[in-house]
Order: sequence, then C-alpha cells, then structure tokens
Amino acid sequence: MPKLYLSYLIFIDENCLYLKDRKCGICKTVCKTNAIDFNQKPEYRTIKVGAIILSPGFSPYEAQKLKEYGYGKYENVVTSLDYERLLCATGPYSGEILRKTDLKHPHKIAWIQCIGSRSVLPEANSYCSSVCCAYTQKQVILTKDHDPDAECTVFYIDIRSYGKDFERFFQRASKLSKTRFIRSAVSIVGENPFNKNLTLRYSTFEGGTVDGEFDMVVLSIGLNPPKANKKFSEIFGVNLNEYGFCNTNEITPMETNVSGIYVSGCFQRPMDIPEAVFSASAAMAKCSELLSKRRGKLSKKKQYPQERNVANETPRVGVYVCHCGANIGRVVDVKKSMEEIRKLENVVHVEENLFICSTEAAAMLVKDIKERQLNRVVVAACTPRTHEPLFRETLREAGLNQYYFEFANIREHCS
Repeated sequence: MPKLYLSYLIFIDENCLYLKDRKCGICKTVCKTNAIDFNQKPEYRTIKVGAIILSPGFSPYEAQKLKEYGYGKYENVVTSLDYERLLCATGPYSGEILRKTDLKHPHKIAWIQCIGSRSVLPEANSYCSSVCCAYTQKQVILTKDHDPDAECTVFYIDIRSYGKDFERFFQRASKLSKTRFIRSAVSIVGENPFNKNLTLRYSTFEGGTVDGEFDMVVLSIGLNPPKANKKFSEIFGVNLNEYGFCNTNEITPMETNVSGIYVSGCFQRPMDIPEAVFSASAAMAKCSELLSKRRGKLSKKKQYPQERNVANETPRVGVYVCHCGANIGRVVDVKKSMEEIRKLENVVHVEENLFICSTEAAAMLVKDIKERQLNRVVVAACTPRTHEPLFRETLREAGLNQYYFEFANIREHCS
C-alpha cells in the first residue's frame, strides 16, 4: 500500500465582488449551516492517505480568443455557459430568456458549434470536446419549451451524438418546429446599431452564401484541461498528454503513471456527466481494490433512535411538494396542488421546497416530524428509484417507521 501525503491550502475566496473591502458579509448572515467563517486563516494540513483520486474538472474554452465571433464586443453574443445561466431558475432573469441589451425575449437564436474545438488555429484545440452537440440540443429543446414560436438555428460541422439514446435526442431536437440544423462554417459579419441584432454569414448547398439576422447568438464552447493541470502534475508526479489532460492507462483509463493515484472526470479527457459518473465509480473501485485490507476498519454502525409506536394514533400526514428547481415547478402548479392537498383528510401540514432532496431539507423534515408529531409523510418529487431510500432513511432518523412514507413521482409522471 503506497504511503501518500497530501498537503492542501484552505483559503477564503477573494473573487467575491462584495467581499473585497470586507464590508458586506451578507452571505454569512443567511447561511443556515454556519459554514462561513471570515476569521479563518490560510493553513497547510498534511494527512496520510492510501490512495488519491484527482478530479479537478475542466476549464471552459475562452471564447474571446476567437475575435471573429465578437464575444465581449457584441452584447447579444453569449457562450453556452452564459445561456445555461439564462435558462436556470436561479439565473439573472429567474429562468426567462432575455437579451441583455433591451431585456426582450429573443425569437431568432443561432447556435454556433465547435467554438474552440476541432480547429487548426493555434488559439483553439484540435480535439472534439464531445459534449457540445448534446448540450446544444438540450438548450434548443428548453428554448422551445420557453417559447414554442422561437426560431432556433444550429450551425455545425458534424453532429457527434454518440452515447445511449443521444442520437434519438438529436432527432427529437431536429424535428421541432422552426428549428434548423445547417452544416456550415459561420462568421459574424456585424451588429445592427439600431436593434443590436447580429448578422451571420454562412453557406448553404442550395443557395450559396447567405446573410441572416439573429436576435441572439450562442457560442457552443468546448472543454479545456483544468487550469491547475501543470500544478497537479508537479505535485503528484502524474504525466500530462499533448493536450494537457492526464496521461492515463489505455486499458484502465482511471490509472495514472503513479501507483495509488487515479483520475476521474474531465481530467482524463472531455466527457459528459454520465461518463464522468462512471469514471468516478471506476476510480473508487480501484481505490477499494487497493485498500481492501483496510476495508471496514474505520466504519461505524449508524445508530437510530427508537421508533415511536404510532399504531393507535390518528393519522397526522405531512405532505412536501418539491419544485426541483424548474423541472417540476415550471410545469406543475405547486401552489394550486398545495391548496388541494390541504383539503384532504388527516393532512395536518403541507409545505413546498425548492429542492426537497437537499441535506438542509432532510434536517428540516426530521425536525418537522418531531415537532408536529407527524406519523405519515408524503413527498411529491423526483424518481423514487434514487430518492426513496433517502427519505426512508430520514424517517428512521426521526424515530418513525420508514414504511410510513409514501412517494409521489410528479416529475417523471407529470412534468
């Protein structure tokens, strides 16, 4: 078993715009878990470990390097990550897709693929980032959910939708009304000074070179190696390949050149979320194999409080409805659902939650069961396949039999 020593630095993030003069601190007052400590000082700690998994993620390609696309120059040219924030319920416009210039809904949107990927330019990468085609299709589908009349145009070199059902996902996106996938290289000619629309020049097989005006342009940026890749290489002694990703074993791609050090996620190479999860599981399995002699030596059996005997109690039902961000909330009328639930017999408490599966929500649920003397719990949320064991565990922690829990799958079955 290798003896590896890992030193790391604890620090306060200096990038907060409001914390630079140390006069704000609002985040500390609203943090319910008291996780923020402004008096904390940087310190080095050394811990003895048997294995290390390196998973620093990736760095998004910096679109401003490609001057021809006008990112940073034209306000209505955004990257795919910027657009992802616009789609998000916690984004700058609460999930509405609005243009920065006039706060109006864009109705003609263009996506340009392979920004920073599959290029011979010295400021770009020659490899395929593997995720851009799929996330662009997802953004097109979500855009059409927001505005069915939106005109969506995707300019691409090749559609590389490999993976389980990814080709079907592409077919679903391409069949949407007013949605076009055009195989062409694209350049942004300029910006209309009056309405801030963008003019794109591209070629077609039928009509030759065409100029088109769009309300917004989304640059589908690729994935770069993590910015700290060289530092990781120096500290841990792992080799990097020609692109700056970790050089791994071809047969077992989570293994590095250093015994006992493994990698997962995009430090291996560009990959999507499901594949990153697989690689993390594989790296964990390799660690488990290496440390098998120590398995179970530090584990402790979890202790649960004694279960309440509620056999003779009148049912007291608590119902919790989850928004799941926008996944449920934008389709299901949560407020109306709660009004109807309150009318049901034996329901004594109804509550909504943005993410009922969070750690904070679980602690709240335990507290509610005890303080409100609930003896039945219903959660209306996501799939029971992944979440039901979590809530049954929560009931046991509150001293209630886990089978007094019922799950309503309102995401897969409704929204």
